[in-house]
Amino acid sequence: MMIRPPYDPNRRWSVVSLSMLSPAMASMRADKSGRAAAALLTWAPAAIAYVQWSARDHV
Repeated sequence: MMIRPPYDPNRRWSVVSLSMLSPAMASMRADKSGRAAAALLTWAPAAIAYVQWSARDHV
């Protein structure tokens, strides 16, 4: 599932909010540290892919 946000010239805020949201969501939904680590491992590639995708828009 790819989330495609609307175009925003201040794309940096989207990246910052995403990087801050992922650990918060992971800690919220995880009862054990193992589930938190799995959630972080799931969110990290998505955040990296989003940063690369948003950087492509500036070119």
